[in-house]
Order: sequence, then C-alpha cells, then structure tokens
Amino acid sequence: MDLERAYDSEMQRKAMALALSQNAYGVQQPRIDIKTRWEPKDRDIIMQECEAGSFYKLGLFLDAMRSEGLIDGIMRSRTAGLFGLPVQFTGDPFLAEQLRGIDPTYDPETHEIVTLGKTGDFWQMFPLTELADLAWDGTMAGFGLGEMVPQGEGRLPRFRHLDIHWCRYDYATDQWTYQSPTGTWKIEPGDGRWIFYTPRGERRPWRKGAWFPCALPFITLATSELDRLRWQGQLADALKVIETSEKTTEPQRDEYRRFLRFGWGRSPGVVLRAGEKASLVESTGKGFEVYEQSEESAGKKIQITLAGQTVTSNGTSGWSKGNVWDDIRRDLLEDDAGAMSSCLHNQGTKRYSEVVWRRPNNVWVKWDLRSPDQKVAEAKALGEFADSIKKTDEMLRARGELTDIEVVADDYGFTLPTRPLKAPKPAPPALPQGAPLEDSDIEVEVIG
Repeated sequence: MDLERAYDSEMQRKAMALALSQNAYGVQQPRIDIKTRWEPKDRDIIMQECEAGSFYKLGLFLDAMRSEGLIDGIMRSRTAGLFGLPVQFTGDPFLAEQLRGIDPTYDPETHEIVTLGKTGDFWQMFPLTELADLAWDGTMAGFGLGEMVPQGEGRLPRFRHLDIHWCRYDYATDQWTYQSPTGTWKIEPGDGRWIFYTPRGERRPWRKGAWFPCALPFITLATSELDRLRWQGQLADALKVIETSEKTTEPQRDEYRRFLRFGWGRSPGVVLRAGEKASLVESTGKGFEVYEQSEESAGKKIQITLAGQTVTSNGTSGWSKGNVWDDIRRDLLEDDAGAMSSCLHNQGTKRYSEVVWRRPNNVWVKWDLRSPDQKVAEAKALGEFADSIKKTDEMLRARGELTDIEVVADDYGFTLPTRPLKAPKPAPPALPQGAPLEDSDIEVEVIG
C-alpha cells in the first residue's frame, strides 16, 4: 500500500494500523434481556433457531448457564487456567521480541536502571480477560467473536470481546454479520478488525459447542434445585399438633390454632390442660432423594463434557489444589491452546506483522502446557540424555566417530535449544626469546 510506505517511524506505522481497522469506536452492542427459567423443549428450539442463522436465544441460554456454579467453575478453570500459563512467542525473533516485550536491566550494585524495558505489544493488544471470554464462547457456543478497537493516535488497537447474541449467519451467501443499533456489519475474519474464533471448525460451529450436550443436564440441575427447595418449604418442617380433650371448649381450640400459626416458633414452651398433648409429626416422604439423584447425575454429565473427567472440590481427583492439570483433561487443554494459537496467528498477529512492521507473519503465540512435575521430569531426562551421549562419545572416539546428537534427540523426542558459543578472547602475543622488554611490559608491585 502506497499510503503505508509513507509512514516511517514505529509510532506512525502503528497509527496506520489503526486507520486500517475501519472503525473509530467499536461496535455498539444493544441491550440484552435476561431469561433464567428454561425447559427441556427449549434445547431443540434453540438449535432450530441456530440452524436458521439466529443466535439470540443461544446467547440468552449461555448467560443462564453462567449462573450455574458447576459450569462456571469448570469453565473458569479451563479458560483462566489456560491463560494463566506461561506465554511463548516463536518464529521471527524480531516480531517475537516486539510481542513479548523487553525487561529492564539494573545495575547489580546500585540497583539503578541501566536500560529501560518495553511492554510487549501482545499485552497491549490482547487483554487476557477478553481472550478468556472469547475462549468461553468458543467452547460453549462453538464460536466466539471480538473486534480490534482503536485506542487513539500512535497506539495499537485493543481486542474487545463481543456478545454472540447479535450474530447472524446467511447460508445463501455463507456470510456472518453482526447486528448493532448503527447498522449491520459484515464479519470478515482476519481483516484487521474482526476476530472470529471457531475452535472446532467453521462448518456449523454452533452444532459443535458444548452447550448442546450440557443443555439437558443444566436444565435438570436448575429444575431439580427448585423442586428440592419447594419440597423443603412444604414438607421439611415437621407438622405441629396439639391434641385436645372433650373438655376443651371452642374458644380454647381457637386460641390453640392461633398459637400453632403464630406463636409456636417464638415461644419457649406451652402449658396445656389435663388430657391435652403437643407433638411434632415428621414427614416420612423421601421425594427429595429423587431431586438429589437427578442433580448428581446431571452434574457428572456436565463435568465429563467440560472437564473430560469427574472433578471434586474436597481434595480428591480434580479441584484438589486449584491445579489446572488436575482439573481439566490434558488433551482438552491442548485443543484449546492450539485453536487459540491458530486463531491469533491467522487473525490477530497477521495484520500486526504485515502493516505495523511490514514483515511476513512468521510469529506464533503459544502456551506452555507442561506442569511443574513434567518440567522437573524433562530436566532430569535431559541430564541423563547428556550423560549417555558423553559415554557413547568416549566409546566411539576410538573409531574416529561421534554421536549424531540431533538424530538421537529427535528419536527420543528431545528439543535441544542451542546458541553459538562466544569466541574466546585472543591471548596476548608472546614476546620473541631474547627481545628487550618495553616499559609497558613491566609490572611493578609496590609493597609497604
């Protein structure tokens, strides 16, 4: 682009990137209704509307699912746990450094700043909380949407997550759009403005979202809890009874009725006449057990769908120590990390690399999924690998050969990060034998 070439400084190139985003203030989002009561038939109704290209009811349903503690807890562990892991930038070293940032250096003695650091562009463009919301929608709905919003002259655009309620899909044109009070916007993933996240594929992504297998268990959880509360309000309290005698008059019985209704719970006791008796009759019904069993069954289905395993919060497998590697099955974390990395590469850093720095998009954002135990085991295995190579080389030197480390490392799955050795400082030239010494060659040590 000719206009782009007219910008030379770093800040001007970043300003150019803002101009290319085509939107000055971001999409305006309409007000969203609230719906908390759902029935089993609503699952099919939502799917039918999704197949028709409308996702408003799906958005409302996902809002309701956020209110369920089990779903919200697992998804927070899955999204926040992923984005809390170390971020790695690979590929073009220059772009990786710009995205990662540079730490300041300090004088070890005075602790004064020697060189100023630089905040990485990735942290300015992609708030992790917004990416977590994008990942939440991607997992639950099958797709998530966001936009890069300009922040002012000379500053990089900033990613903002958008609610999926106003997304539309047209089968005839294969076009996604977004409805806002100011008009209809075409969603063009990777154009510098839109980021459209489809972790399970672009074809009918709503069908691959976790909302569908979680729908009936979620509705069961909600309705069973309400039924249990209703049972508790009607039958959990014991029936209060005062047995009267034949000598009890009607005015006295009326007084007992008022006492049962209003005074029993507040009075320390009651004095009855001869032949009268007060008692409590406990309910023998066990309907609440049905609701508890329904809740337990629904909870397990949700756990297996979202975490890949059953999880607990009482110290057993699962949420034992808030450990993401225990909470979520590893292959699900790998899928999430890989899908997000591809999305950011194709739609996030592409325009950044090509427009801001005018370089090919040869940079990837990845997350280090290794647990602390895995890192310790890998370090130990690498040490044993080095020892075995050393011993093998000692045996092969007699034949004039050495071990091909790269081939062996590849066979055993080791990645060997390397860097060139620094050239040693040249030794001072030796003086010819018998040459006269110059004054500069004589070191005099003064004692006393």
